[in-house]
Amino acid sequence: MKTVYNLRDEAQLELSLDTPCAAWPEFPIPRTIQHEGNLGVRLYAALERGLLAGHPNVVILGSDSPTLPVEYIRWLLNCDADVALGPTLDGGYYGIGCRRVIPGMFAGVRWSTPDALRDTITSNEDCGLRCVVGPEWFDVDTLEDLGRIKNR
Repeated sequence: MKTVYNLRDEAQLELSLDTPCAAWPEFPIPRTIQHEGNLGVRLYAALERGLLAGHPNVVILGSDSPTLPVEYIRWLLNCDADVALGPTLDGGYYGIGCRRVIPGMFAGVRWSTPDALRDTITSNEDCGLRCVVGPEWFDVDTLEDLGRIKNR
């Protein structure tokens, strides 16, 4: 949270939750409740809402990459592609940045599988969006992944 909060002068921040939460009171960030639906529905709704609010780029980060380097977040913030993806070691992604969204951009994505990144790229390209992939990092889904944090 602190890494993202340190970017508050570079980006407008928002914490999107699936349930109301008062954690991290030391970080005065607006909080919203996520749209209902699968991950693709929730991502699309948040991306579209941010773009319709007039933001030129909207970035969503997963909460399961707590040691993500700030340079990787900046890459997502500054990428000029329609869609920028930050890949994880397990075939998913830690973040997505979008300058354009199109309904169906997450169609057919097999979430929480080693195919999620590849499916997202394919789906976005099928929609005519220019999609690029950035630097790889890891997310924490298993005890083995948790051990990586100790080594950072």
